[in-house]
Amino acid sequence: AAQFEYPAGIALDGLGNLFVTDVTAHTIRQVVIATGVVTTLAGTAHSTGSADGTGAAARFEYPYSIAADPSGNVYITDTDNHTIRQIVPATAVVTTFAGAIESAGSADGIGAVALFEEPTGITADASGNLYVADTSNNTIRKIAPDGVVTTLAGTAGSSGSADGTGAAAQFDNPFGITIDASGNLYVADANNQVIRQVTPAGVVTTLASGFNFPMGVAVDGAGNLYVTDVGDNVIRKVVIATGVVTTLAGTVGVTGSTDGIGAAAQFDSPIAITADGLGNLYVGDTGNQTIRKIVIATGEVTTPAGTPGIWGSADGIGAAAQFGYPNDITADAAGNLYVVDTDNNTIRKIVAATGEVTTVAGVAGQQGVGLGDLPGGLTEPYGITYIGANTLVVTTANGVVRIVLP
Repeated sequence: AAQFEYPAGIALDGLGNLFVTDVTAHTIRQVVIATGVVTTLAGTAHSTGSADGTGAAARFEYPYSIAADPSGNVYITDTDNHTIRQIVPATAVVTTFAGAIESAGSADGIGAVALFEEPTGITADASGNLYVADTSNNTIRKIAPDGVVTTLAGTAGSSGSADGTGAAAQFDNPFGITIDASGNLYVADANNQVIRQVTPAGVVTTLASGFNFPMGVAVDGAGNLYVTDVGDNVIRKVVIATGVVTTLAGTVGVTGSTDGIGAAAQFDSPIAITADGLGNLYVGDTGNQTIRKIVIATGEVTTPAGTPGIWGSADGIGAAAQFGYPNDITADAAGNLYVVDTDNNTIRKIVAATGEVTTVAGVAGQQGVGLGDLPGGLTEPYGITYIGANTLVVTTANGVVRIVLP
């Protein structure tokens, strides 16, 4: 019964709640995972502004990313207001935590003395510090729990790709940002087509470069990143400790669907990627309408589901199965895969033991929000994650959907 307009940023607290930025509606939504109940935590749909206040009295303008701190407070990059907003979920009280409303700039300081310009990505560490990708300033900003804003890396108004410490480093349109357990940041430096690492001391290095529109990223348990390099049709491996990048599978610039080992394999616009924890990667090979498996230790690529170039929605085993637009992919603890088949408006399951493909949610060729008993109805599902207890969370064109599997 709930409806969304443009759900983009999403964060999970430690209490079983999801918080979603509904960007073009200019609201912050809360989803209770256990019940699926959706409420508008703050803002009023289609009413833009910058007012602080409680619940519907607050106003936002294109709130984009969202993060939760260890105390359960929620922080939003209010992009067009050039501010960072705080929400206390228990009371729905919204305040402007850092930045001056509608005043673009790059000043450090406390509260409204600090200035941002179109901040996008945001993440929090275990101590309650926030880190912001200040996109139009080409900088990475740190906000301490007491609200003191400093520029951790980059120089405002200076775009580039230089590594270095603090202001000596340069970024070009930094966008996504995340943090590891050691406090290192990883930044998708969009226009430079690289992944940058920023240490707690502000030392910036280019962890991985030489990409052509990197999109999907997965992490194994051994300190490695795996990246779908969409423009080059390859799967890259990045050793986080050394920054060494290798091509695990595929040949740069070669499009195809061939199975094989390493460079002998071919892909066509691979986007989604996930690791199963058992030494395997699974890739949504979007242009081929297939799901590919890569054995990390050997680089061997096989096609466990789908037929290259054959668009369809048929269930079955191996090549008998058909997909429309496999867009995102996740794995459960048993190694079973769940695939967002966007063009079919369905969620497909691939059984690890047999390779059998079934449709677990949605009806192929039909759009709609059908809640209740499976298969239900979906409209343009896009992202997916498995959160345990036989439960999937899926982003769609008109909502964030929880699916409890039988």
